Amino acid sequence: MIGNLRRFMQMWRRSKLVNNHSMTHSQIITTWLGKKYAESKELGNQCVAWAKKYSEEAGYPINGFSGSALNGWNSWSPFNTEWRRIENAPNAIPKAGSVVFFDKTPTNPYGHVAIVDDGSTNTQLVVVEQNAGSGNGNGIGANAITRRTVWYTA
Repeated sequence: MIGNLRRFMQMWRRSKLVNNHSMTHSQIITTWLGKKYAESKELGNQCVAWAKKYSEEAGYPINGFSGSALNGWNSWSPFNTEWRRIENAPNAIPKAGSVVFFDKTPTNPYGHVAIVDDGSTNTQLVVVEQNAGSGNGNGIGANAITRRTVWYTA
């Protein structure tokens, strides 16, 4: 189970691209939707791996982000100057390409991270995520890279 959206980070594109051959948001989503991505066989196809892969292909890699989704939010260090941290608020609608973090739940103490897709509003987010099904990291079905709408309140 995915927890409530409590906070998000938004890509800040004023810094120089690391990868001059980066893909657009739509190209990345089209390429990866329905597939799976793992940083290592041991870790499996986790939400953090997908967020890092997306950001790398967009030209803004997240260096040093590992472990749980909550670790990424709490430590902040891997995001450096290419990102700005925005708390969830009624007037702060995440843009496509933003990295969003979901709180932990009683059944998921690690939280969850996803990428915002087009079509989000102040009451719903369209996200592209990995490992949102059972959370077992197998990359199959709802644990693959999928798109879904998440309702939330600020």
